[in-house]
Amino acid sequence: MLRYQASASIRAPVEAIWPVLSDIVHWNRWTPTILLVEALDGEAIAPGRRFRVHQPRVRPAIWRVTSVEPPTRFRWEARSIGTRMTADHVLARRAPGQTGLTLSFSFAGLLGGLVGRMTGQLVQSYLDTEAASLCRVAEADQGPDAA
Repeated sequence: MLRYQASASIRAPVEAIWPVLSDIVHWNRWTPTILLVEALDGEAIAPGRRFRVHQPRVRPAIWRVTSVEPPTRFRWEARSIGTRMTADHVLARRAPGQTGLTLSFSFAGLLGGLVGRMTGQLVQSYLDTEAASLCRVAEADQGPDAA
């Protein structure tokens, strides 16, 4: 399994970040790596729900939520011929008003390693951008006196 990851420390509590992170259909409002997210089974994040995700330089993919642990984690996966992609989004409570963010993206399946190596630079760039974007929006929502 080939895996990419990005991490950030956010000056905001988990409870302020989770509503932004779990509102999948509005990700295009805060990160340039998402053009559009279409909810196929309802907008609320829940296991089994599917979302068609449109990103720059990537074919649209249907992602299915596999697990949700509010307010700290959700995981989803998408499949294409010979490849299973899994993305994990984790918020970890740190000091008061501080949250650790870890975004990871893995490739598995017969062609997963090949696809992962071919697209790895783009995937890492998107993870880094998404982590920085979520950090920026969450901290901005805390105001200038955020801890």
